[in-house]
Amino acid sequence: MNSPADKIERIKFIDGLRAVAVLVVVLFHFYFQQITGGGAVAVKPEILQQFLQYGNMGVYIFFVISGFIVSYVTYGRVQNVRFIASFIVKRQVRLDPPFWLAVLFGVALAFFSVRLLNTTVYIPSFNDVLFNVTYLFDFFDKYDIIRVGWTLCLEIQFYLVFILLVFFLNKYFQSKTIKLTAYFLIFILSLLTYWLLPVILNAYIINYWFVFFLGVSMTLTLKNEINEKLFFIIIAMPFLLLFTEANPVPLYFSSATALLIYLSFRFQKHNVWLSSRFFQFFGMISYSLYLTHCLIGDKIIRLLKVLLNWEPQNIVSTLWILLFSITISTIFAYLFYICIEKRSVNWSRTISSLIK
Repeated sequence: MNSPADKIERIKFIDGLRAVAVLVVVLFHFYFQQITGGGAVAVKPEILQQFLQYGNMGVYIFFVISGFIVSYVTYGRVQNVRFIASFIVKRQVRLDPPFWLAVLFGVALAFFSVRLLNTTVYIPSFNDVLFNVTYLFDFFDKYDIIRVGWTLCLEIQFYLVFILLVFFLNKYFQSKTIKLTAYFLIFILSLLTYWLLPVILNAYIINYWFVFFLGVSMTLTLKNEINEKLFFIIIAMPFLLLFTEANPVPLYFSSATALLIYLSFRFQKHNVWLSSRFFQFFGMISYSLYLTHCLIGDKIIRLLKVLLNWEPQNIVSTLWILLFSITISTIFAYLFYICIEKRSVNWSRTISSLIK
């Protein structure tokens, strides 16, 4: 099986999956959390209702993708502190400015909503902002200005823990078997915490490590570190939890995502599947849309529900509100991408090259 090139700046299927992930998250937040409030359902048939209901599982698609991308671009290169510094700086410069500006935009929206529109919304304090921009708000139970910010906290933890784990294993252990054993033991430990803990702790990576590792296992397979049989055993292991009281839906989405990405490379379709302009566009702006859709869409939905005198039984107005809010949020996200995120991408490349 041919593996992708070492530089995987753009893989169309990966970008397409990002589009799927962000769109289902947006649909979930707008429909279930804002329009219907998680209660009344106006969409038929039932299968579409179920699809919308589990849209929050899009975050697991993002986590599997992150595990794959980060492990692939760093494979065989984590040998010294200089590379670790370059990697961390590059990732933070790529992620931080858009997130920080989205946080400040959220604060500004709350401030003007209270002062100009006399609405009763919480205005984040300076401490709230400080804990948000440092990705520590979940650890200290502070207000999350960006509703999806908790997932970024987990992403940052994964980057740091994974890169340091690989560096430690490379530095002190030469045996490939020992390294792989360490990876698998942590993977199993993460599955056990998902099963045994009464509440999933969103602030800690250990609950989600198994999802990221499903992506890492694809890298190990593509690099011939493990064989296909072992890979299939790994992606099947989460299903052992189906016989427990653990929520099985994240397991479905995580393993299915890992399998689909693997099959795209296995059959040389990684630049064919989901390569249409629609999916590539939303893949391109996925981070910007992910950060800003609640800030923009929530306000639009509240306004339209009042103006249209919305009722749960009116499927036409429900769909109209949903489509209009998605359209405006997409336009804003595209502008945010052009003005902010794209610049962060260029800065991260420049700074990374200076550190090397």
